Amino acid sequence: SCLEGTVAVHGYGMAAGTVAALFGWYVIHSNKDASGKPHFTTVHGKVGLVCLVLTLASAMAGSVLLDPDFGLMKPSK
Repeated sequence: SCLEGTVAVHGYGMAAGTVAALFGWYVIHSNKDASGKPHFTTVHGKVGLVCLVLTLASAMAGSVLLDPDFGLMKPSK
């Protein structure tokens, strides 16, 4: 159905965004390690960590609840 298609496209976009966020975290974390700087010491770093955790939680919840094939909140047909 049309709804399943849009949910799937949204899911693929969320997956891509989550991978991009994780890659960004990896790059920054590796860079800080290489230069011997501490992690998550600024407000910017702490807010970024919260955003990353919320992004991961949202992606996991969406995949478990909203997947068109096996999600727990599938719309009735």
